Amino acid sequence: ADLLREGQVDTFHSTNWQADQCYFADPAGNILELIARQTLPNEASGAFTSDQILCVSEVGLPTTAVAATVAALQA
Repeated sequence: ADLLREGQVDTFHSTNWQADQCYFADPAGNILELIARQTLPNEASGAFTSDQILCVSEVGLPTTAVAATVAALQA
């Protein structure tokens, strides 16, 4: 599924964060974001691979049952 409307791009540069972001959908249709922070010592050359992912900073879990979801995660 396309994330964007015709004529738009899915990569963005943030001057304030000194980072580049890329948005895409996984096979289940969830929207994911990768951020390349320019201020970290993580320079790489060649094609991007999953081995270059350094960490997961946050995970969003949209739900209409917030309290139940929090309780399930805490358990």
